[in-house]
Amino acid sequence: MLQIVNYPHPALRYASRAITEIDNDLHATVRTMFELMYAAKGIGLAANQVGLPFRFFVLNLSADPEQKDQELVFINPEIVKRHSSIEDEEGCLSIPGVYAKVRRARKVKVRAYDLTGELVEHDANELFSRAVQHETDHLDGKLFIDYLDATAQQTVADKLRVFELTYRQAQSSGAVPADVELIRRLDSMPRPMVNNSELSAADGPDDSANPVPEAREQEHHAERDDYNRAPGASEEEHRAEHDDYANRAPRSGVKERDAERDDGANPVLESS
Repeated sequence: MLQIVNYPHPALRYASRAITEIDNDLHATVRTMFELMYAAKGIGLAANQVGLPFRFFVLNLSADPEQKDQELVFINPEIVKRHSSIEDEEGCLSIPGVYAKVRRARKVKVRAYDLTGELVEHDANELFSRAVQHETDHLDGKLFIDYLDATAQQTVADKLRVFELTYRQAQSSGAVPADVELIRRLDSMPRPMVNNSELSAADGPDDSANPVPEAREQEHHAERDDYNRAPGASEEEHRAEHDDYANRAPRSGVKERDAERDDGANPVLESS
């Protein structure tokens, strides 16, 4: 069964693969992720954080399981615009108890597919913006601690060493597989399933599972004017984020579509 993995689990450094089909397994996985997120008192959770190497995350800024109308699912998300910047405190459900200030864009425009397979666009501000950036980073194998300067890194170093020691002890005892085995499972996992976590007792993905069909290419012509580079990102990283991560349209196995789409004081963020 799925569970939130802690730093330094290799899934947290794994660059996610695009979702190519929306089916009942994905719906069940999303529901389980929301429940795990609520239990951990978070507002967001990325697939990597439950050991799934796929490009999607869930979000509910209210952190209230009763407010299901506030739940959002981002499949194959792409941040296409960033504006200005702001520094605020963040935490992570995979590094519980560790907090630090991180500078990010104040506003972003994000495109993603929802659970019905519709392409949606959000203009996110403040906490919403920060959460989207934080979770999208997860899908690229980045953590909020990667943005810390030398002084800030020193303040969290002892806590991170405790996480590392605990994790390696769990591997030594056999409770957690070796990193090379975990990465093999991530590489071979065919699709998101609740019982497909690489932390499960199973040796690998279910060979009887139907193969995931190839995604349709969806061209996006994102506006590049009035673009601000992500705070702390190099020019190379900035261009790679927008040139290499073109959205792919997932096929919906839940709701079929024949027609093509037209044209295609802040709380502490503890989203993941």
